[in-house]
Amino acid sequence: MTVKVVSPLVFYDGRMNGPTYISANEPVLLPFLEKKFDRDVTCYYVQDNAPCHKSAFSMKWFKKNKINLLDWPAVSPDFNVIENLWDIIDNKLNDYRLNNVNDLQQAILEIWTKISNETCENLVRSMPRCIKKMRLGK
Repeated sequence: MTVKVVSPLVFYDGRMNGPTYISANEPVLLPFLEKKFDRDVTCYYVQDNAPCHKSAFSMKWFKKNKINLLDWPAVSPDFNVIENLWDIIDNKLNDYRLNNVNDLQQAILEIWTKISNETCENLVRSMPRCIKKMRLGK
């Protein structure tokens, strides 16, 4: 997600390692970044510390594609805006009747496509407060 819009959503079924993480995201992430950001503008890609995200393969790919990564403290979901967005989605899922994985994916996709610019902006703009709390050890 960016300050104004969510990225395309990728569903993946199976175990994920560095190569599968990149192969699942590359066809979506690069076009999205190229469309949304001028290469002269510094932006940061935030991800958690999952092994597939931190693998040598993934790190090499991000470096090769000149995508800046923001170092993120371990076990800190409260500071990650995407985790806060998933909390919003999780709450909205209570309004759906879900019988199987396909129902769940369709509901998530429906909710995802309705995420407003305002929601994205509010979540991203909350980051400085979160980082300040992190620095203060709260």
